[in-house]
Amino acid sequence: MNVIDGKKIAESILAKLRSKPKPEKFLATVLVGEDPASISFLKQKEKAAKELGVDFRLYKFPKEIKNDSLREEVLKISKHKTCGGVIVQLPLPEHLNKHYILNVIPREKDVDVLGERALGAFYTH
Repeated sequence: MNVIDGKKIAESILAKLRSKPKPEKFLATVLVGEDPASISFLKQKEKAAKELGVDFRLYKFPKEIKNDSLREEVLKISKHKTCGGVIVQLPLPEHLNKHYILNVIPREKDVDVLGERALGAFYTH
């Protein structure tokens, strides 16, 4: 049986990325609510970003936010001139439509490739 060493793979990827120029644009992450697992994942992403010199910005929204309000906020964040990528941390609270939210992220800034345009582009290239 083969065992995959995720930490070793991650370190190898980070080492390669460290040799590349630091991005001039920031990475935006969106957190809705206070899910402990989501917070933990975002802390890991923030740690990796900081190791690479990436400007990591976390945008927090209350669990009760409405679909239209969250969509407007994600669009506003992603349209910022110096925003290079957007991650909406999943899962979202049950009352929110994740596709409605994710599909507002421009294809070229959809880091997780979860919006329909980004996913379609991924499969056709």
